[in-house]
Amino acid sequence: SSTEGTTADKGTAGNTPETSKDLDILWVHSGAANQSEQRAYAGFMAYIKQMGWNWKITEVNSEDQDAKSANHISDGVAKGYDVIIASMVDMRATVPAIKEANAANIPIFSIDCGYTEGVVVDVTSNNNVMSAKVSTYLTDVLGVQGNICVLSASGFAGGRKRGNVLYAVLEECPGIKVLDDHNIDLTDFFNDSANATEDWVARFGDQIDAIWCVWDEPAMAATNVLTAAGYTRDDLVIVSIDGNEAAVQMM
Repeated sequence: SSTEGTTADKGTAGNTPETSKDLDILWVHSGAANQSEQRAYAGFMAYIKQMGWNWKITEVNSEDQDAKSANHISDGVAKGYDVIIASMVDMRATVPAIKEANAANIPIFSIDCGYTEGVVVDVTSNNNVMSAKVSTYLTDVLGVQGNICVLSASGFAGGRKRGNVLYAVLEECPGIKVLDDHNIDLTDFFNDSANATEDWVARFGDQIDAIWCVWDEPAMAATNVLTAAGYTRDDLVIVSIDGNEAAVQMM
């Protein structure tokens, strides 16, 4: 599992805290259960505590449903929040809501959503680099020969970038065949990933040499299925992205 960190201006965090007006902030989670979103939120809360800022944060969970994310942003505008933060949301579905926020002079910041016009900034890890590292590692381990299955996710910007890079790498590895590419249902990603892996085991069995996973939780679901079916790391390789501590320990 790979992770690529970001850097940010720490201001005077190590010295005297900067002054800040009290802010009422709405945090729109795409899926609050996602480890990457929890880590982003925890880091944000730790930072404002370190700075001594009196900011009130209200969290809402969109349950990985684009329409809910858009509605949450619109609702945040109507309620007059000072700032709106969106994490891992597919912002393509929220463009009308972003325009509402712009008209109300409410800034929107996004985290790993892909930049969308009207958002102040999208703070993101480099999904292209992360996928390049993981995908080339996979091809090296396979010796550019073998069969793989793919757990992809086109429903969010980071997932699309990671998948695109995988296939760019595979263009140079004609000896590697993709047996199947399953686009994960984000609203039930863990169970959907497990079900897809069960289907692959039934259909392909020992033909599978590796599984490429777009992020860590699908890799954990796949690992559970394969372990129950009697597979070990000597039988096939699983790679994923994010650096979820539980996933790293499992892998």
